[in-house]
Amino acid sequence: IERIDVSLDQPLPDHIFKNVDLIVNCSTPNDQFKGGVGEQIKASVVRISNIFDAIDSSRKPALIHLSTAQVYGSELKNNVNEFTLTAPKNSYGLAHLAAEFVIKERGIDELSTFLIVRPSNVFDEFFSKTITRETLVPYCFVREAVSLKKITLNSSGDQIRNFVLATDLANKALQLLDRKIND
Repeated sequence: IERIDVSLDQPLPDHIFKNVDLIVNCSTPNDQFKGGVGEQIKASVVRISNIFDAIDSSRKPALIHLSTAQVYGSELKNNVNEFTLTAPKNSYGLAHLAAEFVIKERGIDELSTFLIVRPSNVFDEFFSKTITRETLVPYCFVREAVSLKKITLNSSGDQIRNFVLATDLANKALQLLDRKIND
């Protein structure tokens, strides 16, 4: 397992994915990104392109990309699934959708398979010892519950399944990926 922080300014080293079978990507700009909508979309496209540029073309790894349900809009109602039309209402959702387009365009030729996951309100125990961004949803959700004994919902709360355990999401993504590879 290799954890890397994908930079907007520098390409990834050529050897980084030399013996990699699976890449899990969550490098799309978050709410802490400084810049307007154009800069956020550019950062999203450049970051995912840097990943593709570093892939060993003879290896063709699989990719799981963690996007966001925000690509469907900001106040989701009723049943939302992969057939729901995308309609981002903010730069966050738009930047994620831009990364998805790059993955769909380049992934066909450069990956063995790919899976784009669009979760909403992911939480879990925070495992990384190298990433210290307290604004990441899995971290701040649990931190608020422990320290304040309450949780703030930053949505309407009307969604049918609005909270997802990151571990469950990872296990399901791997199951889907395994099924897709074996089909």
